[in-house]
Amino acid sequence: MSQPSHKSYSLKDWLLCIIITLVGGVVLALGVNHYCDALAIDRQSVTTEAQVIDIESFTSIESGLGSKGSRGSKRKVITYSPVVQYTDADGRLRTAKSKITSQEYNKYRVGDILTITYHPRKPSAFIIAGDNSKAGHIFCIAVGAILSVLGCSLLAWGLKK
Repeated sequence: MSQPSHKSYSLKDWLLCIIITLVGGVVLALGVNHYCDALAIDRQSVTTEAQVIDIESFTSIESGLGSKGSRGSKRKVITYSPVVQYTDADGRLRTAKSKITSQEYNKYRVGDILTITYHPRKPSAFIIAGDNSKAGHIFCIAVGAILSVLGCSLLAWGLKK
């Protein structure tokens, strides 16, 4: 009886596996980093008032799938992140951009006064009151872990062939 033949991975397959693994690793690392920042802020936080001095925007293009998996339309997505200025516990004037973005244009406006919580040893790591969503960080960690495991599994499976 003959052994079933397995087709080995093509270069395109290998590259796809490596990209999935790398993207998963980056998403996982970012999720863990942001989650650890949030935990550190929760444990050793200082609360103060900050003024929004600028709103930074970032534009990206998202493409959706059409019917039956065909290529769908592309749409422009704009996210906004407030830049705030505040005085830390040592009396230093600090300027920092929020890591949390929003697609809501008028969520924050220049001149708004916000309550923020920051880490005293890393004052640029701050959370705007009401915006601390650990669920988002945990989601990034989960997606990153799944992609990393999937990519590594596909690589291992390809090496066995």
